[in-house]
Amino acid sequence: MKRLTALLSNADTLRQRATLASVWAVAGFGMQRVMQLASNLILTRLLFPEAFGLMTLANVILIGLAMFSDVGIKPAIVQSEDGAKDEYLNTAWTVQVIRGFILWGVCCLIAWPAALVYKQPVLFPLMCVLGATAAINGFASTTLALREKKLHLGALVTVQVAGQFITLTITALFAWWLGTVWALAYGGVAGAFVSTVLGFVALPGHRHKLHLDPVAARNLLRFGRWIFVSTMVTYLGGQGIRAIQGGLISIETLGILGIATTFATMPAELATQVQNLVGFPALSEARIHGQERFLGTFAKIRTRILLGSLPIFFVLGLAAGPLIWGLYDSRYHAAAGYMALLCVTGPIGIVSAGYQSAFMALGKVRLHANLMAVFMVTRILGTVLGFYAGGTIGMLIGGGIATFVGYIYVAYMAAKDGLFSVKVDALCLGLIVVMSIFIKILYF
Repeated sequence: MKRLTALLSNADTLRQRATLASVWAVAGFGMQRVMQLASNLILTRLLFPEAFGLMTLANVILIGLAMFSDVGIKPAIVQSEDGAKDEYLNTAWTVQVIRGFILWGVCCLIAWPAALVYKQPVLFPLMCVLGATAAINGFASTTLALREKKLHLGALVTVQVAGQFITLTITALFAWWLGTVWALAYGGVAGAFVSTVLGFVALPGHRHKLHLDPVAARNLLRFGRWIFVSTMVTYLGGQGIRAIQGGLISIETLGILGIATTFATMPAELATQVQNLVGFPALSEARIHGQERFLGTFAKIRTRILLGSLPIFFVLGLAAGPLIWGLYDSRYHAAAGYMALLCVTGPIGIVSAGYQSAFMALGKVRLHANLMAVFMVTRILGTVLGFYAGGTIGMLIGGGIATFVGYIYVAYMAAKDGLFSVKVDALCLGLIVVMSIFIKILYF
């Protein structure tokens, strides 16, 4: 594996490195999702739907805290020309460590109110334990971000896959032993520790130490202030939707919806992984060489991501019934319809995601934050209004309509910067309409 990684890391041109990085990103994603599916099948036989619903609520709050305090450390390292300097890296790591412990403390403080709001007393100790993952992740090596910056993903993907395998194995053993939601919590904490240690052992390089350089700190915070706003509204319009759903539907239905989401979001997660690990670093580098180089690189990356992800959405949507009914017992069969519907609404977000990544690479973090604010407002309104109009199904449809409204605004801003592609977007949206007709006939 080391020899293969070294070979794939020797590519010189941006195109070669981006192509090889894409291979690594897709391969890593595939292996991680296969392991996740296997683990999911095992855990659903050892635990009850309520356990997954509780973890969904706890993770929504924990992810929310992480996103509300995100100052864009990793994208700052990737985007900045000073991102490989020791002073910059040490400052970024120090800020990351401090942030991790603050997150753990805040998580413990809000655990009791959250337990009261959702009428689930076990949320209090559960969140206090899960909060430890934030402190552990705060020590993660900045070498991970450096690998992304240089598009050298071989060792990075290997570490991620190995870390997930160990995490899922530990979680399954806890589930077999305990048979409660605590298996998922203990597995999460153990996984954070294993992944952090692997990052240092398998990816040696920069020597980390606690240090705050005033100039580097200012640069980080200047870039990070709009990342903070962007991730805050991203949470409210994304993960925050699950918190809202938890207040609208039963904990059991939320757990079943979580199973559907696991499958339906796979193509979006693949597209996001390639966009973040390959697209964003490649665009950040292309920006240095002028607008023509940037636009050409953007068009190629976005088209390939859409061609790679949209067909997977459609296949999963059509196969939702046989997949869910064949893999899960009758308690989870309602997930089939939810999954099919999510496979129709999900691609809309992918069509707009490429434009948003381009804005980030251009350093337009304020515009990116504004766009995410629009998505936040429309998705919250769509989810709530959709639920009261049509229950759980209406809630999912409302979220899809809201995403399309947000896309219209993104497309408008992309057109102003010369990024908009009428042909590509029209073709993608047309395919989504056709897909929605098939799903309506098959499942509704």
